[in-house]
Amino acid sequence: MVGTRSEIACPDQWYRNVCKEVPKEKIAWTAEEIAHVTEMIQNNPPGTVLLPTIRKMYPDRSHRDISALARQCRDRLIHRRMHKQLRENSELLDQCVKEMRDADGNVDWGAVSKKMGVRPSICKIYYERCLSKKASPVNWSMAEVDRLQWAIKEYKRRKDQSQQGALRGPIDWQYVSMMVGSRTPVQCRNKYAKLVKAGAVET
Repeated sequence: MVGTRSEIACPDQWYRNVCKEVPKEKIAWTAEEIAHVTEMIQNNPPGTVLLPTIRKMYPDRSHRDISALARQCRDRLIHRRMHKQLRENSELLDQCVKEMRDADGNVDWGAVSKKMGVRPSICKIYYERCLSKKASPVNWSMAEVDRLQWAIKEYKRRKDQSQQGALRGPIDWQYVSMMVGSRTPVQCRNKYAKLVKAGAVET
């Protein structure tokens, strides 16, 4: 015990005493390191203890940083699996939302979650961003087009400035949709394709 604190309440001191760990300067994880740890977790059965292996791979990192990274990568894989499940069953999700909507327009996302087997928060976010029809009118306003073009330029600027490849690959339409604010990712992608075809924007 340390005064009124137990070893559990003092994790840093506990790691130093038991693991003989010297406090290390916190260093940001690179995209390659994150991808490597994610792949390790993905390729091993659930419940496999990987922390000792990861610790040997990165001896310059603290136990706490490695634990946090492993948790982050595991959560990312879970979210990816859930989004894939919703994408493959989008019609069922749309039907569930209609069935669980009350007279005031409120949706029981807990009931939707039980039917879909996906967390309520993820069901709600995916539906509102990708499937919601309360969306906007068919025709885009000039303000929306301006926000779309700005969002794409901003994404490409961040992609160019990225030193670690965190923004690799095609345009992230989820990001663009959030920047536009009033359109789904599919609507943003289709509108951009039309603008490119009409020569209104540079690719």
